[in-house]
Amino acid sequence: MENELDKQTAVQWLVEKLQESGIPLMTDEFEMIQQAKEMEKGQIIDAWDSAIQAHEDRGHVLAKSWEDFEEYFKQTYGGNK
Repeated sequence: MENELDKQTAVQWLVEKLQESGIPLMTDEFEMIQQAKEMEKGQIIDAWDSAIQAHEDRGHVLAKSWEDFEEYFKQTYGGNK
């Protein structure tokens, strides 16, 4: 099982890959990375809140809550964009 400390967000993964590739990151890039991390955190929080609300709205029926999350993702992020 994966260690909880080993998990990364997509932004953290991208930064790690950029650093491994030797691409130099300047101050402006680090500021944008910090902004992206904050945006991603907000998106994760919003997704969590929406999932909890869907679960409550569906009488705590987990299967229906997952279906609602799929719809939430499509509406929020445009599906397969």
